[in-house]
Amino acid sequence: KAREVVDAFAIFQVEGDRRRVHRLNETYIGEWQLRFLPCSLWALEDALRSGEYEELEVTPRAPSQEMDSTEHANGDDAAEEVRSGLRGARAESEVKVLIQRAQALNLSH
Repeated sequence: KAREVVDAFAIFQVEGDRRRVHRLNETYIGEWQLRFLPCSLWALEDALRSGEYEELEVTPRAPSQEMDSTEHANGDDAAEEVRSGLRGARAESEVKVLIQRAQALNLSH
């Protein structure tokens, strides 16, 4: 059975939205694994010129107060998960993914 890969580009107007979405990296929706990778503007422009992509504008939901406090707690959990993962990582590919997560969460040492 051939493995199908579908690409999509997301442009975020607010850094917090990007971080919230990036926390979902490598999670699953049904049988589909989400893999978020940073990309340059020129790569997006090349993809759009190919004619294989269409633009779809979405409006993010306004976060509620409850959501903000939950996200803060989830952000702390995600940060600890990254730090713990880095301490136990055995393969270079694991480290690279965890570094991307750390960057998405704006973690420092």
